[in-house]
Amino acid sequence: MITTGLTLKTTRRYAPGFDHLDESRYLGRMKLTKPRVLKEGRGYDEGPTFIQRARLPAGVKPGDAVQAIIDTLGGSRCRHEHDCCGCASRHVQVRVLGKRDFAVRTSITFNY
Repeated sequence: MITTGLTLKTTRRYAPGFDHLDESRYLGRMKLTKPRVLKEGRGYDEGPTFIQRARLPAGVKPGDAVQAIIDTLGGSRCRHEHDCCGCASRHVQVRVLGKRDFAVRTSITFNY
């Protein structure tokens, strides 16, 4: 299992790459299974797609859970002012499996 901090953004003022400047609320530690590759990437503009399961800590409100997973695992760290830099973006889809269990599908694309 992989363990990582789970955060929910409480403001959304900044663009990707600078979104760490937004305010967020720490919700606890989330456990993730090892990612399983669903689709290999083409290596240029399309990266791999993988799926994993997430188990959230007790006490996370159901309304916050899905958005917190997206906020924690998705997005980009690109800070370039131009396109075609090659930076990765993570696109996250979440499906509810149970009160604290979720399926997380992540697709990676590159800025070309």
